Amino acid sequence: MSSQLASRLNLLRVLTRPNLGGPTQQAFALQRPLEALGVDTLLVVGECRGGEAAMDPVDHGLEEITFDEALSEPRRTGFCRLPELGRGLAPRRDWSAYRRLRALIDTRRPHLVHTHTSKAGALGRWAARRSVVRPKIVHTFHGLVLRDYASAPLSDLARRVEKFLARRTDLCLAVSESCRDELAELGVTRKAVVVSPAVPTRAIQGRAVARRELGLPVEGVVLGFLGRPAPIKRFECFLELLESERARELSWVGVAAGVREDEVDSGPPNLRVLGPDPEFASKIAALDVLVLPSKREGMPLVAIEAARAGVPVVGFDVPGVRDAVDSTGLGCVVPEQAGVAGLIDGVVRCLGGRSDQRTAPSQLQEFEPRFTAERLRTLYGDLLDRRPSSS
Repeated sequence: MSSQLASRLNLLRVLTRPNLGGPTQQAFALQRPLEALGVDTLLVVGECRGGEAAMDPVDHGLEEITFDEALSEPRRTGFCRLPELGRGLAPRRDWSAYRRLRALIDTRRPHLVHTHTSKAGALGRWAARRSVVRPKIVHTFHGLVLRDYASAPLSDLARRVEKFLARRTDLCLAVSESCRDELAELGVTRKAVVVSPAVPTRAIQGRAVARRELGLPVEGVVLGFLGRPAPIKRFECFLELLESERARELSWVGVAAGVREDEVDSGPPNLRVLGPDPEFASKIAALDVLVLPSKREGMPLVAIEAARAGVPVVGFDVPGVRDAVDSTGLGCVVPEQAGVAGLIDGVVRCLGGRSDQRTAPSQLQEFEPRFTAERLRTLYGDLLDRRPSSS
């Protein structure tokens, strides 16, 4: 065992904002397992804006401390809100967030600063780099916004920024092999280490109970879409699937969780819009198939949650989605060029192999938070035991 693994570590984690997304779920899920492994952790979270649905850390068992308490009690753990931090470019707020992060690092003197998502990654890593403490810096890529999110010039600028920051990061992590491979392909870094995301474990309701609670028919086929209706998620493919002649013939019902009514201009009559629901994972057994038509993902946590309930996933053969299906062994991917017709064929294939006795695949253990925490604890210790470079 390394010398650092024999003592408690002081860790500062930074998350751009606590929205209803995978990085937030992972950040919350890791807090207690890391504490149990001797990692005293302060999680700094920004603010959701523009009506974006948020998750409250308090509801997930994290203790809130004020910014002043975080400064005056450097070993106190929990989470701290930093309202200046949030997505999008906002020079004044970003500068304030940077200065406050720098103050936290200088005062608390963490062994490591671990950042999550792009904005937190930029401000948090730069604050750590400029700090007098010079902690080790870790960043997790939960997915890439360097393709398919913005125009070519903006994507290229983002790639250059990430490459610049990666060279000043002691350890880059990727949530899937596809994510790691794309980081190398884009020239960001060739040294990213894959660490499976921590997917919170929940009590899963039975199929009939979940359907009754969601107001769905107890019998019949129910397909699901879970996520924001952002362009990258291709929600329109799910709508097109439900409007297809095949879906109407077979009386398929579609469920959209995470999508608000005002975000759907005109949906087909067989669509039920449920809105944002932080607890939908506990009701996911209501579905017969989860449809993931995304252009790309990091590692979609919803696919792991579905697999735990024995629900197969159908999506395109793209980064992240293929990783999830390969990891769970439940569901199938189809070529992108097959389009919605391919998704329909995939759904039919999965329905043909379904069983009333649903069981979760045995290989899902790697996604349990305690296993991810153990992997991180080892990587933290190895990183701290490295000799400083002469550069």
